[in-house]
Amino acid sequence: MKLLLTFISGILLPLMPGIMKGLASYVAVSIGFSLVAFTGLSFAFDKLRDYMQANMDGLDTKVAQLLAMAGADVFINVVLTCLVFAYTLNGMMAANGYRPSWRKPIDPS
Repeated sequence: MKLLLTFISGILLPLMPGIMKGLASYVAVSIGFSLVAFTGLSFAFDKLRDYMQANMDGLDTKVAQLLAMAGADVFINVVLTCLVFAYTLNGMMAANGYRPSWRKPIDPS
């Protein structure tokens, strides 16, 4: 037990501040980037959605009813949400230098 305490106090404790500092800064940068990217894109797509919905005021009532029955507003929200997610994910992967492990096979001929 004495050797374990000596090992912990002599080797691990001096390394802890450096490890914690590096880990905390990496987590803060990751959260900050994703928060800024998601918030910015979400704001831009909210403006786009509001613009699209505001311009639907000039539609004929029959066309508006058909679009409502078809769920066009839900479709617009789903597409814009997927775009925000995809752009945020691509930005995170580009910032971290992520490269997928699968590569397209090369044609031997």
